[in-house]
Amino acid sequence: MIVVNKNQIPNVFVIAAERPPDCEWLPWSSCSDSCGAGFSRRSGNSPLCRPQNETRLCQLRPCPAPSTQHHKPHHRLR
Repeated sequence: MIVVNKNQIPNVFVIAAERPPDCEWLPWSSCSDSCGAGFSRRSGNSPLCRPQNETRLCQLRPCPAPSTQHHKPHHRLR
């Protein structure tokens, strides 16, 4: 688990270690990005769940480098 300081990234909650016994969570959403740093969210099923929504970092693998295509120079005919 990656712990993020809430002051570094807005609206990111640190996952609490203890939960009320009747608090259940929906599954984590898909990551917002396919590479780099994205976010995944989930919600609690009850007002007893604190926080009501959680956000975590996901997909921290690097994105592929942009391809560089080499073009032959264009020659102007005279």
